[in-house]
Amino acid sequence: MLYRLLRPKCGFVVLASTFTLVLYFSMFSICFSSEAYLIPKTTEVSFIWNFNNPAPEGYRVYQRTQGSSYNYAQPVWSGSENTCTVYNLEYGTMYYFVVRAYAGAVEGEDSKELSYIEYASPQILHDITATAGENGSVSPPGVQTVDENTDLSVTISADPGYRIEDVIVDGESQGPISEYTFSNVSSDHTLYATFKADTYKIEAQCGSNGSISPTGIISVESGQDLTYIITPDIGHHLESLVVDGITVSPSITYTFLSVDSDHSITAHFAVDTFKIDATTEANGSISPSGEASTNYGEDVTYTITPDSGYRVADVKVDGKSVGSIRSYTFNEIESDHTIHVTFQRETYSIHAIAESGGTIMPSGETVLVSGGNQEYQIVPNDGFQVADVIIDGQSKGSIESYHFMDVQENHSISVSFSETELVSIMIEAEDGDIYWPMIINDGEDNQTDSYVWVPNDENKTVNITQDEGFADYQFEVPQVGEYYIWIRQSSSDANSDSFLISLDDNEQLIWHTCFSGKNTFSWDVVSMRSYDGPRDSSSPMIYRLSAGRHTLRIESRENGTKIDKILITSQTGYPVYDSKISSENWSLVYADSEAPDYAARNAFDGNPDTFWHTQWGESAQEPLPPHELWIDLGTEERISGFRYLPRQDGIPNGNISEYAFYVSLEKPVETSDWGEPVAKGFFGNDEMEKEVGCEAVYARYVRMVALSEVNGNPWTSVAEISVMRSDVPIKLDDRMLSSESWSLVYADSEAPDYAARNAFDGNPDTFWHTQWGESAQEPLPPHELWIDLGVEEWISGFRYLPRQDGSPNGNISEYAFYVSLEKPVETSDWGEPVAKGFFENDGMEKEVGCEAVYARYVRMVALSEVNGNPWTSVAEILVMRSDAPIKLDDRMVSSENWSLVYADSEAPDYAARNAFDGNPDTFWHTQWGESAQEPLPPHELWIDLGTEERISGFRYLPRQDGIPNGNISEYAFYVSLEKPVETSDWGEPVAKGFFGNDEMEKEVGCEAVYARYVRMVALSEVNGNPWTSVAEILVYRY
Repeated sequence: MLYRLLRPKCGFVVLASTFTLVLYFSMFSICFSSEAYLIPKTTEVSFIWNFNNPAPEGYRVYQRTQGSSYNYAQPVWSGSENTCTVYNLEYGTMYYFVVRAYAGAVEGEDSKELSYIEYASPQILHDITATAGENGSVSPPGVQTVDENTDLSVTISADPGYRIEDVIVDGESQGPISEYTFSNVSSDHTLYATFKADTYKIEAQCGSNGSISPTGIISVESGQDLTYIITPDIGHHLESLVVDGITVSPSITYTFLSVDSDHSITAHFAVDTFKIDATTEANGSISPSGEASTNYGEDVTYTITPDSGYRVADVKVDGKSVGSIRSYTFNEIESDHTIHVTFQRETYSIHAIAESGGTIMPSGETVLVSGGNQEYQIVPNDGFQVADVIIDGQSKGSIESYHFMDVQENHSISVSFSETELVSIMIEAEDGDIYWPMIINDGEDNQTDSYVWVPNDENKTVNITQDEGFADYQFEVPQVGEYYIWIRQSSSDANSDSFLISLDDNEQLIWHTCFSGKNTFSWDVVSMRSYDGPRDSSSPMIYRLSAGRHTLRIESRENGTKIDKILITSQTGYPVYDSKISSENWSLVYADSEAPDYAARNAFDGNPDTFWHTQWGESAQEPLPPHELWIDLGTEERISGFRYLPRQDGIPNGNISEYAFYVSLEKPVETSDWGEPVAKGFFGNDEMEKEVGCEAVYARYVRMVALSEVNGNPWTSVAEISVMRSDVPIKLDDRMLSSESWSLVYADSEAPDYAARNAFDGNPDTFWHTQWGESAQEPLPPHELWIDLGVEEWISGFRYLPRQDGSPNGNISEYAFYVSLEKPVETSDWGEPVAKGFFENDGMEKEVGCEAVYARYVRMVALSEVNGNPWTSVAEILVMRSDAPIKLDDRMVSSENWSLVYADSEAPDYAARNAFDGNPDTFWHTQWGESAQEPLPPHELWIDLGTEERISGFRYLPRQDGIPNGNISEYAFYVSLEKPVETSDWGEPVAKGFFGNDEMEKEVGCEAVYARYVRMVALSEVNGNPWTSVAEILVYRY
């Protein structure tokens, strides 16, 4: 707003009847207002002045133009305020203004004149640009020029088949509107309209057993085409196609052309059907017969029944012979088939097979007419025995002949042999049926010092008559063979005694025993001896026993002879160690007390007339029990018991009542180093030698603790302490694996002429030695051998024979043994050692045991040498098999009744059922092909065994066609007693790990568990592919 200020004259007098008015104009201003009136092409002006003092009645404003005078009779404004506005003034005209004060009819003089002129401003115009995209228009189109503050409306219209998509005004979307008005235009504007085609919906549906693509509700633009592809599942076809409610000719494709309305399409599918034509020739039937229709994927079984006196000659399926079978199943049918059967007169065959180790006569196939008989004789080779005879799949045990009578069907007989195994059956004498006057010993403690005898009592007479004074023992032998009877016995007067021995009620043998010391037990074999003949084991009685239960009767002929144990064994020679370990190299480690002349060393000096006694005398010199001895045996032994001989002078002082025995492999320093006792209990109060057993354990140090004395005194006395080896030791030579097929995988070092192969060449005079000489040629330990045994074995231990030339160089001190079922590549592949420790510094062969493990590869690591040198030498390394290896085939659970519960994927012709059909030439394979058809691992099978089993392991046979595709790398096995529904029902795996990349059958074990359902999960494939394949899965019972 523009202001123009003018200072008027200071005032003038307004004449009145009662006063004089003087007007003062101190300020007079002119201003413009555009808000007062909206009158085009005119302007206005505002005035302001100071009030007069004293105030007049009012003021009048007068105007004139250039060249005219004021008309005082016609003011342009009057009022009492000191401001006014004059309107409707023309642009470009000069106006003049004065203000007068008045009171009644009296006016004052003119104020100072003000002039004012305003020129019209130029016209303001703005451009509005309206455009449209394809398929529509705007009106008015193009650029429209409008005056400022005016309005302009634009109409938007779509072409037929299209609709407004959006209207954008000055860059901002207004949505799909049909009209837009620009109001009070004050700047340029733009409008842009876009259009899109009308759309229609097509809904596609299909029934089960197929698919339609695309599926669901699809939006289609007007005039566009849309093609549908209909795909039946495998084994199904398109049965009908319904378009907009009308059935059309079924086709795997359908196209909607130039769509201009909504549509629907529905596909229906049906299973494929196939025909099977079953026919026979005369003399038999097939059921079902004739032509039958069946659905895709179904199984159809045909049963073939010959007439009486006839048999199936041949069955041809689709023109190819499948043999003389009585039933045939078409599995998972996917094409037409034929089955045709012919019959022939009945004959029967018996197929006889003998495995290595013996013969069966006759062998091979024997053809018999109906009702015929055939006998078979089975002869083992030397060193072998009949392991089992299988008749028509059923075990008949270890028999040596079999007679087929009245043959009315085909039969089979197969014989397996096994190397004669050591059988040893130990019986405690008191465990038989004892008949008076033979009794269990009448000592105070029958549990610890038990034996049977006819007492030799001077105060009474015991008369033994026939069928009195005997004991019967029942035992079972697992196999046919020759057996010996050994008896641990003791006479009362150091002379020979005799017994009557009979087996299974056969003729009695008079057995004159070997001589033994008074109150001393020793082993003797039942032999055919005369009273005056040699008393040795040169003529033992050999008993030919069949597998099964037998009864041994031992009848006393003389009083006073004691029987402690009985051993029935198939081992020739002396089958038991001298149980007593020689005390020649023993040394005393510690005794808590010893009296003068009764040294602790007397307790193991081999002289029963000397004895150890703790201090006695005045009470201050008599230490209270417990009393104890610590003994170093000098070598490691497999200890199985102890003997205690009380003092033999007839005085009971110090005889032990409560006792405890401890053992240790390492030398103890503190009492706490001994751990728990291996045997404890109470001895009887007599002079008899007492024996206590313990679980066999390797040890070198023995601790005997006397906790109390028979009469409650504080003393302890010992004539002799004996330490016993195992009564029936393991026949290690029978367990030794032959090294004939062994091969060297790796040795870290070998000297010229001392090759690593010498360590298992079977010659103790050659040996492996690492390099020696200048220091640069002497690699530091550890040194190691990797050996391939050639076959998988159940391994239970190792033997190490040091060099036998008298030099200790290279003899191993600290060692570790590792095993592996798969061939290791890196050291880390071996896992943890199965045995480790330290060997003694001598030339003796050393044995170390381990928990039985199935393996093929062995690694021996020498961590140090006995004298600290950097060398290693080995004369022989031996590997021991388990004492009683598991016959894996005998443990196999038959898959005959197995059924498939679930498989995550299977390819056509490679069904999951192949994994346990018993045929290694078929296999399960997951889907392969286009990536969409190849599900990623893990893949899995769930199997129902049909019955509950005590499962202890599994076998996996990869596909046998030479192709590694699908061979499993990482695996896991699960089992369940109840049928699982969800994956979480299986719990934790009972076995997991990695299989090797080869076609060999692999076995994994697990802790024995009762189950019926098995789940195998293939977590990865050997070459990283997404497939899984399995030729056979086997399950083993415990």
